[in-house]
Amino acid sequence: MRAGCASATWSTRSTRSWPRSTRACWGPRPVAHQRIIVVGAGIVGSVVALRLAQRGAAVTLIEAATPGSGTSGSSFAWIDASHPGLESYLDINVDSHPAWRELGAELGDPSWLALTGTIMWEDEPAAQATLERHVGLLRDLGHPVQAVTPAQAALLEPDLVTDDAAGTLWHFPTEGYLQPVAALGDLLALGRDAGLTVREGTRVTGLLRDGEAVTGVELEGGQRLPADVVVSCVGRFTQELLAPAGIDVPMVDAEPADSPAVGLLVLTTPVPARLRGVVMGDGLMLRPDGAGRLLLHSDAIDARVREQLATAAPPTLSEELVALVRARLRGAGAAQVQSARLGLRALPADHRPVVGLARDGLYVVATHSGVTLAAVLGRLVAEELIDHRQSEVLARYAPARFQEAA
Repeated sequence: MRAGCASATWSTRSTRSWPRSTRACWGPRPVAHQRIIVVGAGIVGSVVALRLAQRGAAVTLIEAATPGSGTSGSSFAWIDASHPGLESYLDINVDSHPAWRELGAELGDPSWLALTGTIMWEDEPAAQATLERHVGLLRDLGHPVQAVTPAQAALLEPDLVTDDAAGTLWHFPTEGYLQPVAALGDLLALGRDAGLTVREGTRVTGLLRDGEAVTGVELEGGQRLPADVVVSCVGRFTQELLAPAGIDVPMVDAEPADSPAVGLLVLTTPVPARLRGVVMGDGLMLRPDGAGRLLLHSDAIDARVREQLATAAPPTLSEELVALVRARLRGAGAAQVQSARLGLRALPADHRPVVGLARDGLYVVATHSGVTLAAVLGRLVAEELIDHRQSEVLARYAPARFQEAA
């Protein structure tokens, strides 16, 4: 059952009046008739398009292949703020959890959204200290977190083996994960209910311009579609789309063997182990992936993947990941590799989100942690484009920073 867009109050709702010069970018066209093209139907683009359509704009979402066929479909899809290293955008990470809960409620609390918590620990002393500092930052921002004993962890995750954990066990109860493909189906259906037009298998080859202003997109085959605003949500292809228009939003190249944009995900065969949420400890990340299967990832293994990268996920490293989960989860002793894939992350050059107006008529959204941030970014972007008010939070992530640094 689907309902209309519910209202909510978040800490990032602080806004200021949109500057006069920026208001002019879209002109006086009434909101109900504002034509907006969103390019890219991953999680971020789909939520942005949904929220814009719900606010009354005439929105067309254009996807070169099928929704979720890029980074979103090969993501661990963790909804978190607990991973150290996110300090540069921790505020919107924290706000993403209530935003996803609200969006899930609109969609009738779907099974693909599992905000069932994260348990995390580190074994090395330096990493323990980093995690404890990060926990302090999260507490300052009001993000729920508590230290738990192994016995308490066993009540949360009965099959999780933590007896050998050297560091403090931390529980983040509001975090979780989602199933990207199922999520996209529901998000786009809700968008269509609001009037969203979705064009799959349609490649955008360039931006239409009138002087410096962007006025629409050109499609493969030469068709031109006019728009009052184009929103780029093309992830790792951001620079490829924008550079011909003279706009610099550098992204980390996924091609070099040592690129941090490359990550290995391993899906196990079904096992009888009980696992509700996300676990990150002893160099291993794992979560349920439906039908008794487990999805596995490791930052340490990723570094070795990049060293050995050829054309596919190295089988020996996939087996190492599965060996780790056999020891970490009771009931997973017979787990085998069902499949392995290399994900290519959308990672801005400075590892911070890029969100905001890049040119008159062109709005850019490019970020790592897209699954985490999509729900809150969709709301904030819609407020900026429809209400013509700029978010104080998003102002820190404006694409203009790359021009200023040049």
